[in-house]
Amino acid sequence: VWFWPATGQVTRIGGLPPQRSGYQFTRAAGGWAVQAGPGAQAGCGSCAGSQRAVYFLADSGRSATRAGLADAVAPGVPGTLWLTSYRPDAAARTAAGVAREVSIAGRQLGPQFRLPAGYLIEQGTSRGLLLAPVAAQAGMIADKLWDPAARQASRTFDGVIAASATQIAWSPSCVARCRVQVLNLATGRRASAELP
Repeated sequence: VWFWPATGQVTRIGGLPPQRSGYQFTRAAGGWAVQAGPGAQAGCGSCAGSQRAVYFLADSGRSATRAGLADAVAPGVPGTLWLTSYRPDAAARTAAGVAREVSIAGRQLGPQFRLPAGYLIEQGTSRGLLLAPVAAQAGMIADKLWDPAARQASRTFDGVIAASATQIAWSPSCVARCRVQVLNLATGRRASAELP
């Protein structure tokens, strides 16, 4: 249900079948990506074989619309979501992520892309995909802005704290002073603010 704390009003959300494990909500432009909780595979939201239905719920919408089936979902530019499916890769002994961009109505918008090993999509941006390491490991702690068409990273970021389709904010390790950096992806301009 939607709940408005100021008024106490409650409105039921339609279009979501009953789900014992509940639903996970991920903020997306203009609404929410909604996916059934992993249930019996707790802690395995992006494991191979745990594909679950993905829905889009517009802000204050009365009903959710099915957008597809995936192991994981990430927000994209307005009107889009990125759905990732994991397939076992016997040679690498890992699960290889295959991602596709879909409209919030579920229409595929382009080709599928294989993600770099060990990374998942944090946010679809106007300049590519912001990828984050699946698990923090030595030598692979930075998020990277990855161009799926060129299959290469254009930039890396240490300490990402927020991202949208048009901006990325990060706070590199503090040495003498701590600063938050914000990159505008459209203009390439960077702003910085010092933290106390």
